[in-house]
Amino acid sequence: MQCTNCGAERNESHKFCLNCGTEFSQAPLEPQAPPAVRKPISSKQRKWRVAAIIAGAAVLATGVGGHLYMEAKYDPARTIAAMNQAFSTNQPAEFLSYFTVGEGVIVDDKGFYAFMEDQDWPYIRDWIQEETNLLKNEGLANIIEDTDGNKLITVVSEPVLFGLYEDISFLVHPVNVFTEFDFDESTLTVGEKLIEGNSGERMAVGKFLPGNYKWKAVAASTYAPIEGSGTAHVKGNGSNSFTIEPDLNAGMVELSSDVADAVLWVNGKSTKKTVKELAEFGPIPYNKSVELTAETKNENGELVKGELVKIDSGKAHITFAHVQERQEALRQQAREEEQMEELVYEHEYYIHDFIDSFRYEFESALNYADFSYIASFFPAGSKVQTEYRADIDRHGRMDEYYNYYFDSTIVTDIEAVDSETLVATTQETFTFESGNDYYDYIKTKAYTIDVDGGYFITDIETLTSDSEQY
Repeated sequence: MQCTNCGAERNESHKFCLNCGTEFSQAPLEPQAPPAVRKPISSKQRKWRVAAIIAGAAVLATGVGGHLYMEAKYDPARTIAAMNQAFSTNQPAEFLSYFTVGEGVIVDDKGFYAFMEDQDWPYIRDWIQEETNLLKNEGLANIIEDTDGNKLITVVSEPVLFGLYEDISFLVHPVNVFTEFDFDESTLTVGEKLIEGNSGERMAVGKFLPGNYKWKAVAASTYAPIEGSGTAHVKGNGSNSFTIEPDLNAGMVELSSDVADAVLWVNGKSTKKTVKELAEFGPIPYNKSVELTAETKNENGELVKGELVKIDSGKAHITFAHVQERQEALRQQAREEEQMEELVYEHEYYIHDFIDSFRYEFESALNYADFSYIASFFPAGSKVQTEYRADIDRHGRMDEYYNYYFDSTIVTDIEAVDSETLVATTQETFTFESGNDYYDYIKTKAYTIDVDGGYFITDIETLTSDSEQY
């Protein structure tokens, strides 16, 4: 051992140096290794050392870079921003790609985009951000719903690399789509989905994202193909359910005819059955592809067919020309009778008054032998005017005293002959005095009266006449 100060030899038991007096520490002395002699580094070793340093730095840089890359990759804010960018630039397919869709769910990117637009995307986007932050901070998130209360989006987190990172995704809830058939042996095709069923059955079609999906439906029919197509605008009804109800514009037909026993023909072929037997038949399409007629005999025993009817609704009536002509004649007669009744009703009051006035003036004309009392009641120059003028003149030439006493005039009926002529039936009683003799008369008469532009008597016919002398 040596003194650390002067290098003199020392023993382990010495407390200070015998040569220079330096005090030794109490710790046991270790033998000092001789100073290392550095060997010069070769050029090859120097290159390897530099390479090792660079490699280590690269490993460190790679680790840091990888970490930053993974953080960026699983950053939900970046996903939401990209999602919003795709929406803002009207890119439906890319927009949908940022969402997670379950296996087997049928999608329509354009329809989904339109649906989200209708739901107010900025509002939904902000809601997604809120639920994402809630999931990151508290480990839970609420389900995002659409305006009808359907489940729309759930923010989901899954651990990556043993939990070093969280993969947050946005799961879209599908709509459960069903269909209901109106007819037996029906099929519905939506995309590659083919559903078969019968009338009244409710069948599951599949799971769909909100969107627009073309459908085609077919139903069996004896008479003509029943087909239809359309677009189902799928969205939930409040419980993530939607029903496609194919409108095939078809159904049963309530059939009638002018002749119930006529034999029905469908599309040029006889059914061998009467209209009465097939009062309800089908189903058939309401697109005029089915033509109906019927065959019967007319009043001359000839075979005739009814009018051709193209079915476009659930009711059909087959007419026959000979029946329609007869019915039209009856309808015309009924119309005319109604018009005549209206004419009578319109003039009834005035006819009563007119007849009473005529009888009152006629009594004076007879008793005074003066035709002027009744001249205005007849058309000027008419036959009836001439006849009554002659009768008044005859009374004026009578040598024996006479007098008329008109007791009563009752109008018992008024009928219309045409739109300008009425016939009033009367019952008249009067007494005729001639000399010392008296005669009581009861007569019924028919007055033909022209009511066009006034009231004029064109004819007076005595129907019955009874008399009694006393």
